[in-house]
Amino acid sequence: MRPIRLSWRAALCVILFATPLVAQELTPGDVAGAYRRVGSIISIPLARAVLRLEFCTSAMVRVRYGFSGRFADDEDVMVVKRAWPPVQLTARDTGDSLVFATDQVSVHVAKAPLRVSFRSRDGSRLIAGDDPRPGGGMTRLGPRVRNRMRLSATEQFFGFGERMDRFGWRGHTVTLRVGRGENPDHDLGAYRIDAANYCPVPFFMSTDGYGIFFHTDRQTTWDMGERSPESHEFAAEGGEMDYYFIYGPALRKILARYTELTGRTPLLPKAAFGIDFGTYSGGTWGFEDGAGQQYVVGLGRRFRAEGSPLTSCTWTRRGAASESWAAATRRASNGASRAFTILQRCSGSSETCTWPLSAFTSGHGSTTARRPVFSTRPGPPVSSRTRRRRTS
Repeated sequence: MRPIRLSWRAALCVILFATPLVAQELTPGDVAGAYRRVGSIISIPLARAVLRLEFCTSAMVRVRYGFSGRFADDEDVMVVKRAWPPVQLTARDTGDSLVFATDQVSVHVAKAPLRVSFRSRDGSRLIAGDDPRPGGGMTRLGPRVRNRMRLSATEQFFGFGERMDRFGWRGHTVTLRVGRGENPDHDLGAYRIDAANYCPVPFFMSTDGYGIFFHTDRQTTWDMGERSPESHEFAAEGGEMDYYFIYGPALRKILARYTELTGRTPLLPKAAFGIDFGTYSGGTWGFEDGAGQQYVVGLGRRFRAEGSPLTSCTWTRRGAASESWAAATRRASNGASRAFTILQRCSGSSETCTWPLSAFTSGHGSTTARRPVFSTRPGPPVSSRTRRRRTS
């Protein structure tokens, strides 16, 4: 049999088609035409997308990229305020950039390569903006969207919702998803501290005087300078690149403007500001056999003896896996009223209640009714001074 001979062209084709293709990040491209203004909304055509700047106030700008030229409909879950009064806005074209200024900030859109930056009103001071180096700004890789911004030398970040691992985020990466991780060693806690996140919020505040709210319902990842000390970035696994730039510069003003956009928590009743003690975090999870009636009474006596204020106490007790909710409720409530009567007498607490775990899940793990086994009428916190008077 004669050996098969390939020309160099055929060999090159074999190599090219045999080599797997590596997906490349797609940029929206450079500015490709004149901008259009409707009220406080600026639309800028790009080579592969449309950039939209929505000036909500003179200190808050919504930035959106639409690769299809269309944008998703607004929702009313994450953002509660849509109607904003007109913003006084000036616009000019410098040749290399488009500049849109309010009485507090100015947004600079560099035409090529495309970069968005936020500066002081007169443009002399840079507040925040896309990383000017290659790879900076907005990109898309499949459904994943990312925006990489510059990181100043002294900038610090705070935010991301309920976290249990750290307060400052510079130099760290965090993925926002609801969960707590798994830690089978109860002596170290039932969850992993670095993974616990019951209430993730895609929002941070910077000591450079601004905040970013990433308007997405997808899982997000935030690299706050871990990959590079000169940039930070945020990404979502799908959806649009849609974020709000919020200027302060004071942190309290950033937070006030963010809550005006997303909604504010109503003031809770007075009793909610007292001291609550939950036996879930008091050592009973995984050790329910030692958390009977005397355990709860002992807690009340200890609070009384140490002169520690106590407004409410939550007793979490787990029923057997095969036990129905009704049976677990009857067993848990057997003697519960007597225990809590003693607890109130010992601690001076004005509100006490107990929840067996089976009140949340049945033997088959399905969600069931949620109501306490025993609860007294809520009242104001009892101070240690009042408790001492009762003791005397």
